[in-house]
Amino acid sequence: MYDCIVIGDITIDTFLVINNAHLQCDINGDACEICFSFGAKIPIEESHQAVGGNAANVASALRQLGHEVSLVSELGDDLNGDSAFALLEAKGIDMSLVSQKKGKDTRYSIIANYKEDRTVFSYHAPRSYTLPRFPKASWIYYTSLSKSYELIQPKLIERLKKNPDVCLAVNPGSYQLFNSIRVFKKILPYTDILFVNKEEAELLTGTIHDIQHTINALHSAGVRTVVITDGKDGSYASNGEQILHLAVYHSGPPVSKTGAGDAYAAGFLAAYMQDETLATCMQWGNANGYGVIQEMGAQAGQCTESQIQEIIKRFSRTIPTQLV
Repeated sequence: MYDCIVIGDITIDTFLVINNAHLQCDINGDACEICFSFGAKIPIEESHQAVGGNAANVASALRQLGHEVSLVSELGDDLNGDSAFALLEAKGIDMSLVSQKKGKDTRYSIIANYKEDRTVFSYHAPRSYTLPRFPKASWIYYTSLSKSYELIQPKLIERLKKNPDVCLAVNPGSYQLFNSIRVFKKILPYTDILFVNKEEAELLTGTIHDIQHTINALHSAGVRTVVITDGKDGSYASNGEQILHLAVYHSGPPVSKTGAGDAYAAGFLAAYMQDETLATCMQWGNANGYGVIQEMGAQAGQCTESQIQEIIKRFSRTIPTQLV
């Protein structure tokens, strides 16, 4: 029996560290654009490739924390697909439910790191998703899929109805939210934990700048535990009885933010699986996210449980505070 089955796309990420650029922001310094000289040759300070994608990142992080994990995904039969399959299998993740489609490409992303943030260029390879028969598992983690995910979500809902003892964690991807949000919302009544950032939460609920109202709206949609990350402003979590806020752990500029949200989700979920309090789950998430932003790549800094405890101890003054 597996602790968690993770459903979602796998990518190959290419990280580019760029210094020769500048930012152009609005008068409030919020809406910023990264600018290059048109037609110029832009020097790359550093380049790095790694397996990525929400599903692979979460599966890897849960495995690092000692959980038995199986992935449900599709890869191309190209070199990127072969490499991703081998690297994830080497981590001890069950890959028996990952298929490599003949003549198809593997998804990939180009991630430009400039100053303290990153810009992601994503290639969504065409997919015709199928939902294989699952082994027994305590949790399902349902995350980023591209076009045609609408074919398998109703089947996932039917399986959840037939297996009410299986818990569901959800972290939607950009296609699910921006191209097919009406279909995606149908999973919310079956969701035990929803992981979204603040902008995604507002998109799902139609609320703006009122975190309490946003969280309450997600609970009203059927979500039992709501987790919202808000970048440098920390994270929020609610179980319907209390809303907590936790500031980020900060010790200087991050090396790369890619994968921090997935690491947070995996840390939170791992603690939740151990019946920890909501506050402790947030601290586990924070610590795992902190570990990832210290390294280049979405999986390089993922923590073991002992490393998570060390980071929490280091930032012992930064604790969750109750909003409601």
